Amino acid sequence: MRPLVVHHPSTMFKPASLTEVAQLVLTSPNKSRELDSMSIFLLKCFLRTLIVPITRIINLSLSSGVFPSHFKHADVNPLLKKPLPVNDLNSFIPISNISFISKVFKKVVSSRLNVHLNCNHLYNGFQSAYKRFHSTETTLLKYH
Repeated sequence: MRPLVVHHPSTMFKPASLTEVAQLVLTSPNKSRELDSMSIFLLKCFLRTLIVPITRIINLSLSSGVFPSHFKHADVNPLLKKPLPVNDLNSFIPISNISFISKVFKKVVSSRLNVHLNCNHLYNGFQSAYKRFHSTETTLLKYH
């Protein structure tokens, strides 16, 4: 797979602040995953010490345009879509569980992308997914 090429990555996204990352960590549920090397509860207890390195990792990734390979790992679990035949692989949907730090990073990037897409009017007028205050119902009303 070819690596993603980002032109001028340092101008693409503004760096995350300590306050922003701390708020994302503190408002997250305490559900640990197998990929996490420590419990989320423990991470929150030592957040004053850990917030600087966590924020630095996120900002280095944002400025370089490179996502650390360690954060690319996920536990994938099959989830039954509907009461369908269990022996049919099409009856399942893969659910990927990523590490907690990856989730925090994902939220930082998501907020930056939403700002960029909104400011530059790049959203499709009928897009509802991943768009604040828009739902399937909103799209159906626009079409109707």
